[in-house]
Amino acid sequence: MTNTQNVTELQPRMTREQLIEAARIAAKFLPVASAQLMNELANRLDYTSVALCEAMQQRSILAIENTVLRDDVTCWAKECDRIVERHTKTPSNMHLLEAQRELSELTPDTDKVKLELKAAGVKELARKFGQDKASLSPEIFAYDEILEALTMAENEAENFAYHLLHGSNKPCERCGGNSCSSFGCCATDQIINAHSEGSI
Repeated sequence: MTNTQNVTELQPRMTREQLIEAARIAAKFLPVASAQLMNELANRLDYTSVALCEAMQQRSILAIENTVLRDDVTCWAKECDRIVERHTKTPSNMHLLEAQRELSELTPDTDKVKLELKAAGVKELARKFGQDKASLSPEIFAYDEILEALTMAENEAENFAYHLLHGSNKPCERCGGNSCSSFGCCATDQIINAHSEGSI
């Protein structure tokens, strides 16, 4: 394996499958003991990844079931309030309020899982935009405009995924602020505004 092959194969954003395949290919060019170790590492990464994917799927299923159960608790609390209302002839929402109070104590973990699932979907969309950008041929009509649009869409999707997970926008690479977008940097906009107002 030459240095050129090393550089082209070990890209910074390799998928799990690409990394495992690259490790198995690299093992062919190593001494026997190192090759066995490299193959064992590749196999363990493969097994661990499969187990992690299964655990994430189970977690997603449990989060959905949890959401359904929460809705059921709320519905039953409302039904209890209706029964109390029917028998006492006075409006009641004490069961609903109690259910909401109890559920609010459990909410953060479930909400976090739901947000992580949404963010994972948005990150996958950003990755797809990146793949489309990488496979774009310079010979097509309006190449520059399409490339710019895909870059902007990828950046916005990554920023939204970050926002879902952290509750704020991804910090700007230029100024460190969290209200910048791919349309422009707030610090740049502030400097332009200050300059046009004559304060700079």
